This record gives sequence, structure tokens and C-alpha cells, in this order.
Amino acid sequence: MATDQFKSDDALVALYIYDRNQNLISNYRHAVTPAYDYPEDLFAGEECNIESLKKYIQDQTVDMLISSYYNQSRSRQMVRFALNIFSGSNRIGCIVCDVDSKIFVEVMKRYAAEENNIIWMQPVGDIPAAMYGDVEERYYTGYEEIVNEVLQANNVQQLQLQVQEGVLFRFPENHYNLELYSFVPSSLMVHNQKSLMQNLFVVAFISMLFSICFSMVMSEYLVWPLEKLTETMRRIREGETNLRVEKLGTDEVEEMGNTFNKMLDEMEGLITKDYQTRLMLNQMEYKALQSQINPHFLYNTLDTMSSIAEIQNCPMVSNLSQALSHIFRYSLDIKHPMSTVEKELLHLKSYIYVMNVRMSNQVQYKLKAEPDTLRLLLPRLTIQPLVENAIKHGIRHAKGEKIICVEIEMDGRNLKICVQDTGEGFQADKLNEELRVNELDYVEQGSSIGLHNINARIRLLYGDGYGVAVKSAPGQGTCVIVTMPQIGDGETNEWGKV
Repeated sequence: MATDQFKSDDALVALYIYDRNQNLISNYRHAVTPAYDYPEDLFAGEECNIESLKKYIQDQTVDMLISSYYNQSRSRQMVRFALNIFSGSNRIGCIVCDVDSKIFVEVMKRYAAEENNIIWMQPVGDIPAAMYGDVEERYYTGYEEIVNEVLQANNVQQLQLQVQEGVLFRFPENHYNLELYSFVPSSLMVHNQKSLMQNLFVVAFISMLFSICFSMVMSEYLVWPLEKLTETMRRIREGETNLRVEKLGTDEVEEMGNTFNKMLDEMEGLITKDYQTRLMLNQMEYKALQSQINPHFLYNTLDTMSSIAEIQNCPMVSNLSQALSHIFRYSLDIKHPMSTVEKELLHLKSYIYVMNVRMSNQVQYKLKAEPDTLRLLLPRLTIQPLVENAIKHGIRHAKGEKIICVEIEMDGRNLKICVQDTGEGFQADKLNEELRVNELDYVEQGSSIGLHNINARIRLLYGDGYGVAVKSAPGQGTCVIVTMPQIGDGETNEWGKV
């Protein structure tokens, strides 16, 4: 049966089964020839290192025995595995397996650095089971001493191995009382050290060369975008303001270029806006100067008309002349571009009086201002043009009751002015978009001070976060809201008296 199970090229050379009295029950031998001679019964003679097997059986050891012997006919070391067989706590027999050591030598060969590197497997208290490597004569004594010391020891703890002219590595397997040894001669260590130094030198040289090349490439990769960015900045400084930084390589430099382009776009927008603002202010100043043709003559004439009307007992004409005189004086005072809420309301009352005379009191006006708002500063001619706009575009052609309500209040840290009418109303989306864009063309379209003019002046003074907004819908009237920051250092002494 065993002959059919094991092949001729297997490393198994012999297999024995014994009973409790060491009587042979069965065996298998690889071959029985002069060249392949294996014992028929291990206990029939004293060869094949039988003493270690006898001691193993006598001690009734549970662990497997690993031993070896030298086969004369094969001139090769054989590795022996033995295992006691128990039934409960009673030993009923033993199985012994002998294996050719070549299978272990092939494994050792793969891990040996050189042939002078000696690797062997040796059970403690027994002879070496397998060995690979050629032992030089000058190192043989040291190797033999190690083998004998392991042979004489009873356990691993007794081993105190010391070697000269070489290095010994130990790899114990305590469970099977087995150790693997690797002995490296000094000559091999020196040779390996020289080879290692040479290899390290080559690796260091290649690494240094690679580092230099990598540094040059990375330097070019990083420096070129910076040089390109610097060149573009220089050309922009020399007057080519329409240039922009092209897409660059690295993320950081590209982000820098994008930020620089955004800065240029914002600067160009600010320059354009500043130019438009200056142009608008110059045009407004020119128009104001045009309207100031001999203003004192106009004021004196209106005052004279008021006096004559009062003498002739025409109070309406007298009051109308006084209101017009106040309107012209306030409107043409370009030396003081800022006014207070109180003065704006006084000017509005004069305007309302004139419009009531013109429209025969068809419009009802409601004015409401929080007392704390009266001293706050705002651009001159802010409120009256809103009321004029409500009359002209809101309630002039409206049917039914015509009411204009003006409310001035604090809104957090802002001043809020609302002018609401009961007119026809309209779709305000387009107008709000024009107010948001705040272009000079919208300001120049009108011949009087309208919503775009007020919005432009407020945003010029306080920023884009403030200005004019419109709420309206067809058939629901219109509400114009002006928002600006609270700035107050004016005086109030007349509003309550009017």
C-alpha cells in the first residue's frame, strides 16, 4: 500500500510503525539496494542514532521527536521524525518517519548569501539534522565547537555560544527543542561590507544626480511662472493696462495670477467709475452754475412781489412768492452740498405749498419724522425730488383719493426715508436693476433731479450698500425707499415752529 502511495522522487526514505513493546508492525522503505540501503527494523541494531529514539520512547514524551543520523550507503544526512501514539494516557505504539535532508538543504540554499555562509539545523542534545555551505578549514574548528556544544546541551537554556572570526545567528524553535544556526565568517562579512559600501556609494551618487536633475526641473517649473508673472506686471506698469496674466503651471502661482487679474479688473472698474463720477459732478456743477444767473436779482424780485402782494391784501400771492424764494435759495446753494433732515422738510413744505396752489389742493400730504432724525445729515435735495417724482409719475393722472405719505425713521444704524403714493403703480423690476447698476447714462437721461440722480449721489458718498429702492405693482401704488447711514451733527430749531 505505501509503495503505491509514495513516489520514487519523494524525500520520504523510510516509515516504521511499532507497538508498545517496540515490535515492528509495518514498515516502508524507499528501496533496498546497495546504493539505497535502509534498515528493515530500527531496533534490530545500534546504528542510525537509535539511542535518541529509545530515550524518546522510554520518556513517553508527547511532543514529536526531531533527530537525525548519517546514512553510509547514501553518504547523506537523514532527518528523523518520531511520534508516540497514545490511547488516553497509555502509550500504545510509535510511528517513525525518516526523510532525506535534501529538502531542508534546498530551503537553506535560498537564504544563504554565499557558499561560505554556513546554515544548519540541529536539535539540542543531538547531531545536526541538515546543513548547507562549505566550511573553510580555518573556520571548521569554530563550527565544530558550536555543533559539539549544542550536542552536549540538555536544553536551550544551557547554551552559551561564543564564536571568533565570524558571526553566529540563532533561530530557536523551543516547542520541538530545535534550533537553526547561521554562521557567517569574518571574510564574508568584510566582503559583504565592501560590496555594501560600493552599492551605497552607487546609490548615493545616483540619488544625488537624481536630486540635482529633479531640483533643476522643479526650479524651472516653479521659477518660470514667477518670471512670466513678473514680466506681465512690468509691462502693465509701463502702460499696457489691458494685459492679463495667462494661465500658469503651479496651483499657488496660478492662484496668485488669478488674484492679480481680479485686482486689475477691479482697479479698471474703479478708474472708470471715478471718471464717470467726476464727469457727472462736473456736469451737475455746470448745470447749477447755469441756473445761478443773477440769483440775487431773482430773490429780490420775489421779495418785492411778496411785499406788494401783502400791501395789496393778496396773502396767497405773498405766501407763494415767499415759498418760491425759499425754494430757489435752498436749491441754488451749491456751497453746502449737505443739509439736515429738518431743513429738507422745511424745503419740502415750501414746495408742497406751491404745488397745492397749482393743483388746487387735490393732493393730501402726510409728513412723519422721528424727532431723533431731524439733526441727521443727508445730501441736499433728497426728499423734495422724491415727492416731485410721486406727483409727476404717480398720482397726477390717478383716479380716486390722491395721498403722498413721507416717513423718516431710524432703521438700526441707518436712516430710512419712505415716500409712498396712492398712484397707479408699475412693474419696478427694470427700474431697480437700473438703480443697482448705477450707470452714468441713467443719471443723464433726466432734465431734473430724479431717482437715478439721488441714488448716484448716495452711493458715491456712502458706498454701494446704500441708495434707492422701489416697491411697486400695477394698481397698488408706489413706495420709494432711500437708505443711508446715520450721520448727525446738524442743529434743529425751526421744524417744530412751522
